[in-house]
Amino acid sequence: MKKILQTAFSILICAAVLFGCEKHIHEYTEQIVSEANCSESGRCTYTCACGEVREETIPPTEVHLWDNGTVSAEATCTADGIRTYTCTTCSSTREEPIPSLGGHTWSDAVTAKKATCAEEGSSVQTCTVCGETKEEPIPLTNEHVWNDGEITLAPNCMEKGIYTYTCTLCSATQNDTLDVTDVHTWDNGSVIREPGCASEGERTYSCTLCRATQTEKITATGLHTWDGGTVTAEANCAAYGSRVHTCIVCGAGKTESIPKTTEHIWGSSIVTEKATCSAEGMLWHCCVYCGEGRYEPIPKTDEHTWDKYVSTQPTDTTEGVMTYACRYCDETYTEMVPKYNFRPESYGKPNYIRNSNNPDNYLEFEIIGDILKISGKIQFDDLEKLWLRCGDASYENEYSKIIYVGSGQAFSVELSLE
Repeated sequence: MKKILQTAFSILICAAVLFGCEKHIHEYTEQIVSEANCSESGRCTYTCACGEVREETIPPTEVHLWDNGTVSAEATCTADGIRTYTCTTCSSTREEPIPSLGGHTWSDAVTAKKATCAEEGSSVQTCTVCGETKEEPIPLTNEHVWNDGEITLAPNCMEKGIYTYTCTLCSATQNDTLDVTDVHTWDNGSVIREPGCASEGERTYSCTLCRATQTEKITATGLHTWDGGTVTAEANCAAYGSRVHTCIVCGAGKTESIPKTTEHIWGSSIVTEKATCSAEGMLWHCCVYCGEGRYEPIPKTDEHTWDKYVSTQPTDTTEGVMTYACRYCDETYTEMVPKYNFRPESYGKPNYIRNSNNPDNYLEFEIIGDILKISGKIQFDDLEKLWLRCGDASYENEYSKIIYVGSGQAFSVELSLE
């Protein structure tokens, strides 16, 4: 319903406009929306009270807004500079000249190269503003640099000489006169008396210019005529020898060194390793002079070094076996060990052992090689000491061992059966 009413109201307004109103004349109000500048257009709108709106474009102004400018090339003494301006709106640029300084401001001249007698010099002036330089020549001088000079004509005992100086720069020369000297020009001289091994000789010289003469001594030659010499110390491998020679002319003497010999004199020898049946030995020889030594092998021997042991113990009824084994090789041999002629059990247990029930009492016999070892312990009460004598049953063969043993004291006796 509301929509129908709005539609009807719009139709009534339009009818009033078409049939009841006069023709409308627009009156616009101007409004700049965006300003035009040097590179971009602007925009302007015109609005009527009736609601009519129209828009127009504002053309670019082509008028730039320049900054203060920047010096892009400095003005020099002789050349203009350049200042560049930039539009703050469109960044366009323009240039203006900066006037030159109107010429150089020169400093005082400074000598760059000193003038000499051989070459011109030069001076340099520098612009105090831009640093540019200019060079001016300096004329030649008349001042020479003389060297130490040299004798170009030597004076002598008859004539003056000339001493010449030369300029080291332009080679100009100047001369000084040298007076006559007392220096003669001597010939090679003539030997008047020959020198000997110990006596001086004499030679006379004559000046080739003025014929003056002078005599000089000739040093003794020192060239002796030596005899065959006498050996005063024989050389050996450790020390030089010496030989004295005598000059047969003047009797002078000299001592000559005799070189060391290469042969040694061997002194006593020491066996450092004994030769055996399986390996050579070693003999050490020492030189009596220098102490140098040398080793000499000792041939193997045919003799063995026997170690013996009882491999089978003898008894009073059976023979034993003594085995001999070489200490250095595998060679062995055996010998019979006679049965011993005593019976330990027949006498070795005295009454104190036989009649005692003490289980700690004991007496033991052991034969090791040629050694009879007796050990034991006997407990007794009625004696202070026990006298123990060893021998066979009949005491015909006694082995000379008597000991005194305290009661209950363990003992051990070794007897030789040889």
